Amino acid sequence: MLSIRDIVTQINTKLSTVFTVGFKPYGIAKTVTRGAETLPSIDETYIGIDDINALQVYHKLNTINLTQKTNSGYGDDIYYNINTYRLSMIAFNNKKRTKLNDDELALIIQSAFPKIITSDYLSVRNTMTGVILNSQSIYAQEYKSERYRLDENQSLFQIEYNTEIIFKTDCLVLCPEDLTCKN
Repeated sequence: MLSIRDIVTQINTKLSTVFTVGFKPYGIAKTVTRGAETLPSIDETYIGIDDINALQVYHKLNTINLTQKTNSGYGDDIYYNINTYRLSMIAFNNKKRTKLNDDELALIIQSAFPKIITSDYLSVRNTMTGVILNSQSIYAQEYKSERYRLDENQSLFQIEYNTEIIFKTDCLVLCPEDLTCKN
């Protein structure tokens, strides 16, 4: 059974087919505090800005919205669940190397972004919902204690997207080795 982390890996894999040189994708990060610094991290490893990469991305899991659909429409028989994960993809653009502006990169990412993921679920759909191009506000969000230190050829932008997973009620079974879906 795919987890949201597996889905993010599939997104990164798809983007890696478009950005073949100088692209560094990471999974789902958390903001951590180390002493006076606040920075993005995965498993206690810093994954933030690294100017050796042309384009670098990591994802943030923001919220999960939970809804249910009924078979009859009257609420008496919950047939399946819909979990909508709201995520952000934070991208570092080294414009000297990509030769592209943030809005141009966002357009390329949008065209390559996998819309449907094949899985044991009834449905897995990804939808990009917006792009934030204000590099300074994203920097302040990710590096709360630092002053802005990107030069004119470096920037951050943020892509907002949803991953909607639809599955049958009583579908998930926790096994000792794995989380699976019984059909």
